Amino acid sequence: MRRVLQVISTTGPGGGETIAVELATGLARAGWESFVALPGPGWIWDTLVSRGVSPQATPLGGPFDLRYLLKLISLVRRLRIDVLHTHFFTPAVYGAVVGRLTGIPVISTFHGVWDLEESRRFRRVKWGLIRGGTNRLVFVSEALRGQFATMNLVSGDRMEVVPNGIVLEAFSPDRDSGLRQELGLAAETVLIGAVGNVRPAKGYATFLRAAAILRERHPNFRFVVAGDVAKGLGTELDELRRSLGLADTFRFLGFREDVSRFMRGLDLFVQPSDSEGFSLTVVQALASGLPIVATRSGGPEEILGGGEHGVLVEPRNPGQLADAISELWADPVRREKFAQQGPALARTRYDATRMVTDYQRLYARAAGVPRGDAFPG
Repeated sequence: MRRVLQVISTTGPGGGETIAVELATGLARAGWESFVALPGPGWIWDTLVSRGVSPQATPLGGPFDLRYLLKLISLVRRLRIDVLHTHFFTPAVYGAVVGRLTGIPVISTFHGVWDLEESRRFRRVKWGLIRGGTNRLVFVSEALRGQFATMNLVSGDRMEVVPNGIVLEAFSPDRDSGLRQELGLAAETVLIGAVGNVRPAKGYATFLRAAAILRERHPNFRFVVAGDVAKGLGTELDELRRSLGLADTFRFLGFREDVSRFMRGLDLFVQPSDSEGFSLTVVQALASGLPIVATRSGGPEEILGGGEHGVLVEPRNPGQLADAISELWADPVRREKFAQQGPALARTRYDATRMVTDYQRLYARAAGVPRGDAFPG
């Protein structure tokens, strides 16, 4: 049995963290012995334990933590790891060094443009390490690969695209009134929502300003966001919400474990991000049979076929976002078309089983062929 160690520098929740969890679970079912190195307790740790996967504690300091590096090397040797798989930029740098020192193959997945931002300091040194110790760089969308390619940081023949996948069985197009009842909303209320942790790239200020425009046109519209609320930004957004007069119209509900139930309670899904490497929540909304309005922020336009399977607008444009929501709600035929297409599209392209299989192939190639012969460049 082959053994893989995934390394991630965050504790979740989030899109990349969800992918690490689903990979750990899916790979175990597919015959790989899967381990995950985490900096400490949190959502990923608890979720892995609930699924029977034992996390490995690897506390991470900065800016370059020698103890962290030595801990990873120790894990690789003690667990007899065959492939090291890192998520996000910082683990990619450490993973590359581990690969060089231990001789095991390294696969590094980048989940968003923030990975480029993290590489700004000592960029040449860090990317030199990655080039020297990583077999394959994986990107979760063609758009993200394209953004990295323009930087000429690594040769194109070492880049791979593996779109993220979801466990389709967890999502359903069947509507659920539980969320509406929880919020005390009348049956005729139109509930429009978004999912994602509160951070700058998610574009919630744009969503709030669009909601203020829509409130005047559609008094029966209500807006909700599910996602972990950062203290600083959360306070700013709450102040903006109140200044726009949306105290009774727009609610931040915080992190929720029941994303599937949340989706089934919505009438329309909005993804207002400024930047997205992929957008797992758009796929979840597709699988839930929701009509979608999303920004051209990277991943969403690929997922929605350039507008074939949902409405696309420019980021940071509240007026355009408000108009798109209003026009889509006024067109029940188009809404129904999107709702009908979504689950089939998710099944065809974004099944977690397919994602696990794609990574298995990468692992097998990397583990079975010497580094220099497997991936030139």
